[in-house]
Amino acid sequence: MSQLGCIAREIIMRLAICTAALIVLGSGAAMAQDARDWRVLYSDGTYDFALDDGSVQRAGDTVQLTYRITLPEEGEVAAMEADALLDCHGQTLTLTAARAYDATGVVVQSVEAPEDRRKAEPIYQGEGGHESLYQELCPGGAPLPPSPEPGPPPIAVSPQRD
Repeated sequence: MSQLGCIAREIIMRLAICTAALIVLGSGAAMAQDARDWRVLYSDGTYDFALDDGSVQRAGDTVQLTYRITLPEEGEVAAMEADALLDCHGQTLTLTAARAYDATGVVVQSVEAPEDRRKAEPIYQGEGGHESLYQELCPGGAPLPPSPEPGPPPIAVSPQRD
């Protein structure tokens, strides 16, 4: 799979997990994104992945944090922020809330995961921003496992007509 394909898969997978597992809270007012302490950890021309250094709180092997993905293309969503729990020992990331912003910084969607719907997702080598997040916040951690090979594509099956 190409690097662009892996990046797209990572973004789509994380957004799909948020959307599927979270309850929509609705639109909100503009957030003062400038008040955060953003530091870009990963950038490849298709998106920037930044960590809010002021959000980092450690409790043993678990790190609570907020990260932001900024997309260069113009569209309804220009950036996505996520609150997450990083398990350094388990090499997983659990999204707890997410917000999508338009180009002017107005929240266009906000979702929060109830505790019973949160799911720890593994972090793999080659996952761009999430790999960079693990390397930054889990220094000396075990190497991340390689990304699993994608399964076969789905096959459409229709009933036999006689």
